[in-house]
Amino acid sequence: MIAFKKATDEEQKAAWRIHRARHSWIGDWNAFSHCWIATENGQIVSTLREQFYPGGEFGEKERWIFNVWVRKGWRGKKLGQKLIQFYLDTKDPPIIFLDCRESLEPYYQKLGFTERVSLTPEEKAKILITDEPSQVILCRKKTV
Repeated sequence: MIAFKKATDEEQKAAWRIHRARHSWIGDWNAFSHCWIATENGQIVSTLREQFYPGGEFGEKERWIFNVWVRKGWRGKKLGQKLIQFYLDTKDPPIIFLDCRESLEPYYQKLGFTERVSLTPEEKAKILITDEPSQVILCRKKTV
């Protein structure tokens, strides 16, 4: 059975190692970063990283999602979507951003990320978003 939860410190370290093995450019996850995971029988099968920036436009209410990942063999089962939905249901931030490949935009729109956002190069550098031409930034705002 799949369990969704906020990662413990040890689980967060394990998730970081998974991402670091795939992308050597990923730096340390810091105090402003939290990992949410899906597990089965103690094995991490999906992750997402929540990040906030104290100096952001919306302060600590502003959140970013990075590093959504699903283990091979688990893909195609909507695990990433379910983990994001679990995070949104649990955390319910008023405004949340994510960066993704343009080809994934329809996938994230289903989860309410419907508004495209433009950032200056300085803003992109601050939050370590890759500058790939196919990269888009999407926003989901809480509706009252």
